Amino acid sequence: MFINEIVLILNSLTINYPIMVAMGIFQDVPIALVCDNTATTRKIAEVISPAPVVVDPFTDILELHNKMDGICSQGVFCLLAPGIVKVQKREKAIVDAMISLAAYGRVNQTLAVAPTYFLLTKSVPYYIEKNSLVIKVEGNLDDIETELFKYLPSAEDITFIKETVKAFDVDEYLPLKAAAAFMLPKLNHYGECEMYSELLKTCEFLIESDKFFKSDVNLVEFVQSCLLDCIKNHQEQKLILPNLDADGEKRFDTALFYNRDYIYLSDKKFKQVFEKLCVKWGVNTLKEKMLNAGLLKADKGSFTTKMQYKCNGETKSQRMHCIHLYEVETVATSLI
Repeated sequence: MFINEIVLILNSLTINYPIMVAMGIFQDVPIALVCDNTATTRKIAEVISPAPVVVDPFTDILELHNKMDGICSQGVFCLLAPGIVKVQKREKAIVDAMISLAAYGRVNQTLAVAPTYFLLTKSVPYYIEKNSLVIKVEGNLDDIETELFKYLPSAEDITFIKETVKAFDVDEYLPLKAAAAFMLPKLNHYGECEMYSELLKTCEFLIESDKFFKSDVNLVEFVQSCLLDCIKNHQEQKLILPNLDADGEKRFDTALFYNRDYIYLSDKKFKQVFEKLCVKWGVNTLKEKMLNAGLLKADKGSFTTKMQYKCNGETKSQRMHCIHLYEVETVATSLI
């Protein structure tokens, strides 16, 4: 994943945002940063913004006004609970304030020229998804050493930057590409020109990823695609039932198990195989959708059932997620 490039782009967007606004470039929706662990969620604000302004659902609007007073080249970050799948009444006031700040540069009568961010872990609620630019941040930030102002352009660079930005499409993703362009003069200065093409590739990746989050997904087709990718890329990790050896019995969290009717996945493997959908809807919401669509076979009140197998002549069972193969026929064919 392009975690270093993502950090650089967001850092540039945050620091250069007042100049972007003066050029008529607005990040008019919040950026939802969906991190894969809480450590990254806690740290990323400090990596991409000098003196980040951080709020949460317990921050009242008056306190938000006070925090916003006089900010410049800083980001405003709203930290939400890990794994949140729905914006409840408690969160809605601060979430709406962040959306308003992005859209209008103000909350009530308090003005602030600053990009806004939601800090999320592992999932993004639909209300935030539809009102934000969603960026998935994978990996650890411990090895990233960002010099916040290393690529800050000088006043003499602005004309060059304006000409560079003119080559981009004017759409909702222009601020990301402009953020990359703002680094180009100093990249040239430091002899790091090749980094610019990597930044633009990262922008395209982020754009396509955001479009996926906002798209209407055909659940059956996407589940089938995820399973096919898993089988194609991990041929050695598919095990046929019912007979397992001692090694197979140790691989519940790493292998895909199957018979002629079902595929079985542990909870850990389920989250790995369907990672994009887990992020889009949240793990439990995805399981609910798959259950309602007839994709999952599960015991009442659960998302799992017992997978029966034999090892050393003994019949055993392991609770797993069970996917009907007849609902994903292409997958069944690939397992033969």
